[in-house]
Amino acid sequence: MTGAAGSTVCKNRQVGEEGLTELVVKLRPEHILEGHDISAGLAASARWHQQPVVPDTEGEQHHQAGLHVTAAAHFEAHVVLLPDDRRGKEKGYSPACSSSPSPPTQKERTIGKPASMAQRRPSDMAFPLAALFFLVTARWCLQVAHAGRQVFDVMDFGAIADGETDDSKAFLRTWTKACASPGRPSVVVPKGEYRLHPVVFRGPCKGYMELRLAGVLRAPDDLAAFRGSHEWINFASVDGLLVTGGGTFDGRGASSWHLNECPRNPNCTPLPVSIKLGRVRNVTITGVTSLDSKFFHVIIIGSQDVAIHRVTIRAPRDSPNTDGVHIQASSNVRITDTAVATGDDCVSVGPGSADITMSGVSCGPGHGISVGSLGRRPGEQDVRGLRVSNCTFAGTANGVRIKTWRGGVRPGSVVSGLVFEDIVMRKVRNPIIIDQEYCPYSSISCRHESAQLPSVVKISDVKFKNIRGVSATQVAVKLSCSGANPCHGLELRDIDLSYVKRSVATESRCANVAGGIAGGTLAQLPSVVKISDVKFKNIRGVSATQVAVKLSCSGASPCHGLELRDIDLRYVKRGVATESRCANIAGGIAGGTLVPPSCIRVLPTDSCNESDPSRLLTSEFEN
Repeated sequence: MTGAAGSTVCKNRQVGEEGLTELVVKLRPEHILEGHDISAGLAASARWHQQPVVPDTEGEQHHQAGLHVTAAAHFEAHVVLLPDDRRGKEKGYSPACSSSPSPPTQKERTIGKPASMAQRRPSDMAFPLAALFFLVTARWCLQVAHAGRQVFDVMDFGAIADGETDDSKAFLRTWTKACASPGRPSVVVPKGEYRLHPVVFRGPCKGYMELRLAGVLRAPDDLAAFRGSHEWINFASVDGLLVTGGGTFDGRGASSWHLNECPRNPNCTPLPVSIKLGRVRNVTITGVTSLDSKFFHVIIIGSQDVAIHRVTIRAPRDSPNTDGVHIQASSNVRITDTAVATGDDCVSVGPGSADITMSGVSCGPGHGISVGSLGRRPGEQDVRGLRVSNCTFAGTANGVRIKTWRGGVRPGSVVSGLVFEDIVMRKVRNPIIIDQEYCPYSSISCRHESAQLPSVVKISDVKFKNIRGVSATQVAVKLSCSGANPCHGLELRDIDLSYVKRSVATESRCANVAGGIAGGTLAQLPSVVKISDVKFKNIRGVSATQVAVKLSCSGASPCHGLELRDIDLRYVKRGVATESRCANIAGGIAGGTLVPPSCIRVLPTDSCNESDPSRLLTSEFEN
């Protein structure tokens, strides 16, 4: 029975002098599926006469109990059948199935040499046994043959692999042939260098596709080769894809970075993306490298159920707009155990993203992990459900960031359900930042009339938990929210960020934070809890400490609306006056008898404006 060429060899052979029959099944390594369990068919054949299935493997591992093959292996399984009646000594050779029938080997001829015709007895032939055995083994051989992986090598379809010849057409021919094949077809790219012009690997396909890249794919240096294409490698409308093999996608961006106008011109034309996953489902990219993209390395758009695992992404620190992975209008995307060193965001999450998970990501150099930018275009979808955990940032411009443009068209989108936890910062600028005044262009562009309006994007239910390390800036936490839509439901818990300059304390700054929770260890960081409208009236007696009134409010959220009236507190030591001390009081009222004298100063109304974070920070007590 034959599936792909040379896939499976099955045969019966008679063994020894005991009247036994042995089934030998050989699976060639390229046709054994990873994780494919072949024990069912073997066990079914063996159980008929309660004989054991004996595996004989070379190279890769397997499970003894279940014969569960976990990687390609040379696999030979023997099923020995013992006839009920051992009286017969005569045997015969009968092939069950074979993809390339061949006569018995010399050893088989010697072991299985038939006895003379005169010695044969029909009662010993066991025809019912042979017939049933043939049916069982033939059916199983057919199943294994169809389950075998079909391999499509790009070299067989005309690829040259010299690093100079355009191999795009050969790759497309290979993909087209594999895509039309059922099962789990595999497009194999052997070691070598392949120059590819822009290609679209289009689905839907009949089976679950695999691209096993062992070589290096190189993009054209000249942008003219893209002829209006916005992507170099484009996987479109594919349901079921694995990209693996240890190879490299080389975008050769150094030849084009100087032509990128996007850092200066908001109306620029972006350079081509290296890899695009557009409207795909059930896709895994693992064990490959993306190098020096011209623009974004990987973009995932309009897709579901995508996994990026153990991928390496590299570009120089000064390479513009080389985001590692950009996610937009996609759901259930997982990025795990991936190393990103690039010139822009390690990962950016755009509008319409939901249920995004990042774990074990190392970021640096780069601009951190960002939600946004958001709010630049009308009709943007919400961002809901993001968890970033067990990640490390080293030398990045930001750590974890939410960025939205000023202004925008109402109603704005919503950002909610975000968790950043168990994160290590190593000399990171802006380790924790919400920036709703984002504008990366020149001051002239950012002074545009619409840019002066507060952001319409609403941010709520965001948690920062167990974030520790070293900040390269003194302001380690900056929560600058929209004056039109203040942030709600923020939580800071167990934050321990020290300044790179020893003996200098880190700070936090907040603007337009309507409420939140601060708890656990908050080393060197002021609380984000707001205190307002508190009255102390007609309090008198004796204080055991000289400082009878101490109002030490948060530098991040100064106290508002405090009132001290008719306070008369004397120090226990006669002849020594009591004192009051205040810090970060944005405004209040003091009246009546005041012993000690009030430290509250009644401030002008405009000085209480929270939109000016610098005004909210008072580092020393006022006497």
